[in-house]
Amino acid sequence: FCREGGHQQRSSSSAPSSSSISSGPPRGLSVTEFADFVSEVLRATIQIGDIVGALRSMRERLDMPQTKL
Repeated sequence: FCREGGHQQRSSSSAPSSSSISSGPPRGLSVTEFADFVSEVLRATIQIGDIVGALRSMRERLDMPQTKL
């Protein structure tokens, strides 16, 4: 019950910030801001994919010598 109360407090405190963010863009140039946001998200996803690929390549490099030995 205590955990649920904490989550309720967090949700109530985060609600006004999300509402202000959602009400902000339409007032200004929403198209350019939305395009910048999409580009940032795409860059983040591409970086995450590169990190995952690097981790997989590292695992393969670490697994290869073990199998050879």
